[in-house]
Amino acid sequence: MNNDIRRDFERVSPETVRKASGFAASILADVAGRRGTLDGRIQPVSPSMRLAGPAFTIEVRAGDNLMIHAAIGMAKPGDVFVIDGKADRTCALMGSIMINACKKLGLGGVVLDAAVRDTEELRELGFPVYAICANPNGPTKFVPGRINWPISCGGISVQPGDLIVGDADGVVVVEREKAASTAFLAKASTESGATKTESGLIYREVRPGTGDSPKATDTVKVNYRGTLVNGTEFDSSYKRNEPAQFPLNGVVRCWTEGVQKMKIGGKSVLICPSDLAYGDQGRPGIPGGATLIFEIELLSIS
Repeated sequence: MNNDIRRDFERVSPETVRKASGFAASILADVAGRRGTLDGRIQPVSPSMRLAGPAFTIEVRAGDNLMIHAAIGMAKPGDVFVIDGKADRTCALMGSIMINACKKLGLGGVVLDAAVRDTEELRELGFPVYAICANPNGPTKFVPGRINWPISCGGISVQPGDLIVGDADGVVVVEREKAASTAFLAKASTESGATKTESGLIYREVRPGTGDSPKATDTVKVNYRGTLVNGTEFDSSYKRNEPAQFPLNGVVRCWTEGVQKMKIGGKSVLICPSDLAYGDQGRPGIPGGATLIFEIELLSIS
């Protein structure tokens, strides 16, 4: 067995791909913490091109496309080729013949950190292709590379199975484990009444309160319910039939920021990216990298 080729890997789910495909790459990049966008040198062959799907990663030596030919026979429908071509501009790694083969196999698109050719034909074909430039010179087909290993493409680390979304602005990569949460954040950030703060917190007021708002140094009494994006409840003061009381600067960052926007008697929803909650390490009942949703009623301030 060739250890440089991996055939089996876990892909981002088709449902998450479907949800994410409805949003601009810019929105996904924003809610992902302004991370994951490929260098602007990688652009669509035509501005109307769009793509979304799981990454099928390919690493080649500069100017050689042997491993791309091998990958075409291995990929599954919907996969997006993400190719580390070493940003080489001296020759094209793919042209209309190979791209036609990708289209016939039902692949989701090609993202190439290198050059392509036959661009007029590619535009007519309508299959989404992103590359750094065009060059009529052809490649060699001699040098082995790697398939479905972690690669660097456009200055960004890409793992097999990560979510890839591209539009006229360029391409964004979202880690597979965070893709469902990122799609949820994108939807939540565009809903009526929602406000996304500079930190990435999404805040929505359900019922306005009156009077004072707490400061970070205050102690607050609240009722709350916490859920994951799939609706699983991981904590609830309502179920305990007892409000919670704690110093506002002693909780996760999204609470410290979000509850300060509330007034006594008010109810709000805080949608917290993992960076503002429990991060990649998680905690019991909360997976690493999880986005959290809190419904909070502010009862009193002391």
